[in-house]
Amino acid sequence: MSQYVVGGQSLVLSQADFIAQGGEGALYGQADYAYKIYHDSKHMIPQKKMDALSQLSSDYIVKPLQPVCNHQQRTVGYQMHWVKDTLPLVKLFSNGARQQLGVTPESTLALIQQMQTVIQSVHDAGMVMVDGNEMNYLVDGQSLTQAYFIDVDSYQTPAFAAKVLMPSIRDWSAQVFDARSDWFSFAIIACQLLVGIHPFKGRHPQLKSKDLKQRQLKNLSIFNAQTTLPPTVRDFDLIPEDLKNWFVALFEQGKRCPPPDIVGSCRFKPTFQYLTQLHQFETRCVVELPEPITGYAYVQGQHWGMTAASLWHQQQAYPKAAETVCVWQPDSAPCGQGAGIFQVYREHGVVCVADEHGVLLWRGIRCDDFMLTAARIYVKHGAYLYEIKHSRIGQKDYFSSVNQWSTMPLATQVCRGCWVQNILGKTFLSTPYAAGKCTTVAVPEMDGSQVLEGAYVSGVSVFTVYQNNRYHRYILIWDASHARYQIRQHADIDYRDVNFCVLNHGLVLLITAEETLEVFQATAAEATVKVIHDPQISTDMRLFSAQDQAIFCLGHRVYQWHMKH
Repeated sequence: MSQYVVGGQSLVLSQADFIAQGGEGALYGQADYAYKIYHDSKHMIPQKKMDALSQLSSDYIVKPLQPVCNHQQRTVGYQMHWVKDTLPLVKLFSNGARQQLGVTPESTLALIQQMQTVIQSVHDAGMVMVDGNEMNYLVDGQSLTQAYFIDVDSYQTPAFAAKVLMPSIRDWSAQVFDARSDWFSFAIIACQLLVGIHPFKGRHPQLKSKDLKQRQLKNLSIFNAQTTLPPTVRDFDLIPEDLKNWFVALFEQGKRCPPPDIVGSCRFKPTFQYLTQLHQFETRCVVELPEPITGYAYVQGQHWGMTAASLWHQQQAYPKAAETVCVWQPDSAPCGQGAGIFQVYREHGVVCVADEHGVLLWRGIRCDDFMLTAARIYVKHGAYLYEIKHSRIGQKDYFSSVNQWSTMPLATQVCRGCWVQNILGKTFLSTPYAAGKCTTVAVPEMDGSQVLEGAYVSGVSVFTVYQNNRYHRYILIWDASHARYQIRQHADIDYRDVNFCVLNHGLVLLITAEETLEVFQATAAEATVKVIHDPQISTDMRLFSAQDQAIFCLGHRVYQWHMKH
C-alpha cells in the first residue's frame, strides 16, 4: 500500500488497485480514474509537456490530467480517465474475433471515421502521435465504433520530440515525424481493420514476406498484381473507393497525403464461404446452416451449431437466451435426459444459465466475467473466482458454488479454460484442470507481456501475447499435476486467433498464424511436432473436437476431417 497526493487530495493505492505493469511503470485504477506510477521518477514526463497535452480536446484521448506526487512532493506519475469495457483494437483484425464480437463492415467504417476525426484534432492542436500502432487504441466493447487513444504521454509536442515507434507502422521514407507520417501509420491500421492484412504482407516474388521496410520502400503492397494473399484476407470490396484510391496512392505510388474527408461506404455483399478441397485430408460436411456458424458443440453423439441468431440441431433452430451466449455441455448431464446443453451468459452483471430453449434455469451470482469447462462454470467477481457445480435430480437442474480462489481483482484476465494474473509484472497462469482442483504457476517466459487471447484444453495451454513490440504465441504442455510445463514459442507472428483442439486420445491440432497445421501429443514428455503444409488450411477453419474426431467450422458448414491414407 502506497500513499500519494493528487490535486491536493490524499490517494492510497494498494495491490487491489493494481491493473498491469510495463517497462516504464505500473498502472492502477480507482473509481473513474487510472494512475500511471513510474518505476523511476526520472522518466516522468515534464510538467510542461503535461500542460501541452492538456490542450488536446477530444474526449477519446486518454491524456494526463494532473501529476501524482509522493510524500516527498516529488512527481512520480499522473492521473488520467479510466476507460473500461474495452478491447485492444488488434482483435478487430482477425476474422474469428470479428465474427464472435459481431463486427460489421459498417461498424468498421464508422470506427475508422472516428479515429480519423480524433487524429485530425491532434494535428489541429499542433501535435503528432508518432507511434499510432494498433496497441495504442482501445475499442469500446459495446459500440465497436469508437476508439480511445492511449499512451498519449509519448506524443510529440512542439517542445518535446518523440523518438520511438513500432516498426510495422513506420514510414521508412520519412525524414521527420509529422502529420504525413501519422496518416501513413493510420492508413496501415485502417487497411488491417478493413481486410485483415498489413498492406506490406503477403508474398511477393521480389522480396521476403517479413521485410516490411524494403517492401515499403519499393512500394510493393497487397495492391500489387504480383502479391499473393492468404485465404483469410477479406474482400477488397470492403474498402470504399475513395479510401482504396488513397491506399494505392500511399502504398503503391509512394505519395504522402491526408485521407479523404469522408470514408464512404463499401460495395461488399456477404456470400457463403465454402471449403476448397484440402490436398492432404479427407473432409465431410456434417452440418450446413443458413447463417455463418459462430460456435459448435458435440453433445451425446449429436452436432450442435450456433449462429448469431440461433442454436441449431438437426436443422431445427432454438432461440438464444441472450445476444451473446456460450454453449455448455457439462459432464454431469446424464445421457438421455434432455438435450444435455445449456446456454450460459452474463446479464446485468450476473451469470445466468438457460436450457436449449432459452428458458432461464438459474440466475446466479455477481459476475465480472466467466469461463466454462466440461466440469464447471467459473465466475470471476472482484477478488475471487468461484467454481459453480451443476447437478441434476430427477428432471430438475441445480447450480451451486462449491469452491473459490483469490485473484488480483483488476489484474486477472479470464481466458477459455484458465485465467492469467499479472502480479507486479510477473505472469501467473491459473488452471482449474479438474473439479475442485486448480494450480497457479509462474510462467517467466511470458513476463512483461500483454496476453491478448488464451485457452486451456486437456493439458494444453496456448496464448497469443504482445511482448517487446511483437506478437508471439506460447504453447504449454502440462504434466499430470499441472504444476510443471514444457513450453515452446512461435516468435514474431502476425496476430491471429488462438485456434486448436485436443482429441480424446491426446492428439493436438493447432493452426498457426502462418496457415500451417501443427500436430502433436498433449502428454508426450518431449512433444514431437509434425507440421503439415496445405494451401487450403487457414485460420478461418475454427477447430473443435467430437471425442476422437477432429472438427472444423468454416462459413456455414461443420466438417469432419482426417488425413488421407
